[in-house]
Amino acid sequence: MTNTKEPQNNPFSNEQILTNFDYEIDMRSFPDEYRRVQFNIGWQDAIPREKAYVDSTLRKLTWRNLGYRLGLQFGQRTSAEIYEIYEHFARHFESYPSITLAEEIAPDEVLYEGGKQQITVNAYERNPKARQACIEHYGAFCQICGVNFERKYGAIGRNFIHVHHLVPLANIQETYQVNPEKDLLPVCPNCHAMLHKRNPPYGPDDIKNFLRLANKNGD
Repeated sequence: MTNTKEPQNNPFSNEQILTNFDYEIDMRSFPDEYRRVQFNIGWQDAIPREKAYVDSTLRKLTWRNLGYRLGLQFGQRTSAEIYEIYEHFARHFESYPSITLAEEIAPDEVLYEGGKQQITVNAYERNPKARQACIEHYGAFCQICGVNFERKYGAIGRNFIHVHHLVPLANIQETYQVNPEKDLLPVCPNCHAMLHKRNPPYGPDDIKNFLRLANKNGD
């Protein structure tokens, strides 16, 4: 029987370690062998203290710059130790969102989304606290087609969902006060892509109507 307990002397067993890092969006994909290699590369980049990662890179949490951050913090380690540390983070990957983003929002608390920052095509800076509040309000399932990834795929799909900004950030020139219940909506990747099939984006009701029409024509 495999012992899944963390070693008592493991300095990385505290999941709160991620809260010590200043980042704006967690872009880590599901852990696999490729991500393990990237984690190790990032760690090795930190050792000579010569390949400094710029702030704009560190704003996006990836497996590579997570390795880099830990390498800066803990220094030279053996390959086996770095692999063990990666495995710790990989095992707890699904639980991190509820740990790092679980702060409850007080009724009078104001949240802001910053000026637009392009992460990937059609993706901009996101306020993770507002995202979590939106998911806590609606639930982690698509508000357009109803798909729930945990029900569909099991544990691997737990808490997986996109969050759509009903007011496109591309149209906002300054920071604005965001209401997680009115300005944001949990949607699946497919519906999210369909929302952005035009500019300005379709509304959620538009996509619901397209789905109804497609289902009707398919009968």
